[in-house]
Amino acid sequence: MSGFDPWMLPVQSGDGVAESPRARVTKLGGVSHLDRQFGVWPKKFLPERLYETVLGNGTEGFALVDAALIPDLGERLAKSRLLSACLFDGTAAGKLGSVAPWLVQLNEDDDLTRSLFTRGLPHHSLWDSGAAVFVRSSLSFGEVRHNFRKLTQVQTEDGAWLFLRFWNPLFARYLLEFGSPEIGLRLLANGAMMMRGAEPDSFWVWHLEGAAHEIDHRQMPPVRLQKQDLHALQLAKMDEFATRVRDWLTQAYGPLPTNISATRFVLELADHAKTRLGLRSERVVSDYIAASWLLREPAERRLDFAPLTHEIPQATLSRIHATAFRLTRREFQESIG
Repeated sequence: MSGFDPWMLPVQSGDGVAESPRARVTKLGGVSHLDRQFGVWPKKFLPERLYETVLGNGTEGFALVDAALIPDLGERLAKSRLLSACLFDGTAAGKLGSVAPWLVQLNEDDDLTRSLFTRGLPHHSLWDSGAAVFVRSSLSFGEVRHNFRKLTQVQTEDGAWLFLRFWNPLFARYLLEFGSPEIGLRLLANGAMMMRGAEPDSFWVWHLEGAAHEIDHRQMPPVRLQKQDLHALQLAKMDEFATRVRDWLTQAYGPLPTNISATRFVLELADHAKTRLGLRSERVVSDYIAASWLLREPAERRLDFAPLTHEIPQATLSRIHATAFRLTRREFQESIG
């Protein structure tokens, strides 16, 4: 999302955010990923529960894959037998191909297809990578690519251009769940879109009712994102940020007590930092959350939060983070005698 700063957009209430009346979601629970299948022959290429969903009769299965999350995607595609193409053309494809979205036609007899549904070694088994949105369509590969290409860069109502990261499962899910009916219609016009859900063992399938997907894209006007869509993107950015910070803090300092939801803790502190403390950059907010994580409460309740006159805010929050770390280490040493 080039130029999109979640800290600079106002957070709106969820009230009045309407789901498209023509878009529906089916939430499949109990979906088990594939493992590395040592000693298994023949190996499965899709979880049995998802076979008909992803590769249904009479349709083709596709994956929108984020090359930025799969460092060796180009090499994998070269070795595979899968039909694939970057969604960017020309100079953009040459310069950004290694971090761009790619459309890949799935095949049940290909290792890349299997790896997208497998949990295992990082960058090899891709179930946890958040690298793909799946699409089931009756259209040809060329038609699907052509239609999705129109959505890679879109304008807001005030004329600003931005990349619409609909190929990222998190952004696709938020756009479909909280975005405008118009953006839902455009995303689903090729056919059903599928991705991992918010719960670890869930898989969400978004589709249009009836024959609404039988749309002539050539007759559709250019996409313009509405305020509702920008709000959905803001929520996705906040979720992405909170996940990164939560994972970093869990690895660096250990988990929070079991009676505290780590995700909620981070999200609420991020919102508090923005709306009450006036913090803006991710680095500053991350230091504030880290200090609060260590102290198990908002950092200003226990530390002097007044910036020193010679410090910029980033240095102030870095100091508070370091102070919280020293304080908790000293308290721990005292507790064990």
